[in-house]
Amino acid sequence: MRNIFIDLGAGSGDDIQGFYDLDSKNKSAEVYAFEANPKRTAGIKNRFPNVNVYTAAAGIENTTANLYLGNSLNTSSLNENKVSINKARSLEVSVIDLCEFMKENFSAD
Repeated sequence: MRNIFIDLGAGSGDDIQGFYDLDSKNKSAEVYAFEANPKRTAGIKNRFPNVNVYTAAAGIENTTANLYLGNSLNTSSLNENKVSINKARSLEVSVIDLCEFMKENFSAD
């Protein structure tokens, strides 16, 4: 059986570190990190070279969406109402259908 951890909105990777810290066996798990902000994914890759990092948001269909950028890397969101910014401060990002991704990459085992 595969040990798999999926981090949605991985940010800087702190939840990945927390997962590793929970149990030493977790360090051998397959980790998949989804982070829409491209300024954050390089940091995750550097911090955790064995993690599968996707510069994309997770959603219910393969599409694109606007990522609204806040004043810091911790305040970006696909929901513009959650970020106090000017609408001009956004970028188009990929969205991956999470159910489809799981069907293609994992089995019930």
